[in-house]
Amino acid sequence: MMIDEASWDKFYRETALEDIPWNKTQADWLVELLDAGKLGSGLALDLGCGVGMKSILLAENGFDVVGIEISQRAVEYAKENANKKGLKIKFLVGDATDLSFLGDVKFDLVVDWAVLHCIDEEKREQYTKEVVGRVKNGGKFV
Repeated sequence: MMIDEASWDKFYRETALEDIPWNKTQADWLVELLDAGKLGSGLALDLGCGVGMKSILLAENGFDVVGIEISQRAVEYAKENANKKGLKIKFLVGDATDLSFLGDVKFDLVVDWAVLHCIDEEKREQYTKEVVGRVKNGGKFV
C-alpha cells in the first residue's frame, strides 16, 4: 500500500517534532559511509528527507544539500531543524517520482532512506529512472 501525500502530511501535522522517531536518529550506514570518507563531497539530494536529519548530517559533512519531501509540514520541521544548527539547506516539497521541478540539476550524491518502499509498485520504475537521471557521472546513489 502506498503512503500518499495526504497521509504523510496528516502524520506530520498530528505529530509533534519531538515525537517523530526519525528526528532523533541517523541511519548508522550513512554515518559509517561518511566517517569512512566513501561518499565524497559536492551536491547531495536527500529524497524523502522527512524532518531533515540526514540532510543536516550531509551538510555537517561538507555537502551542499537539497532535501525533497512530499509533506509540506515535514519540510517546515526540516527547515526548523537546519536553522537550529545554523545550516543553509534547500528543502523543497515535491514528489520523488517526478523530479522535473529540479530542472536539469544533477547530484554528486543521492540518498534514499525509506522512500522506495512507500511508492506504489506501478510507479517504482518511474522513480528509478528519475533517481538514476539525477546522479552525475561518477556520482553515488545510496
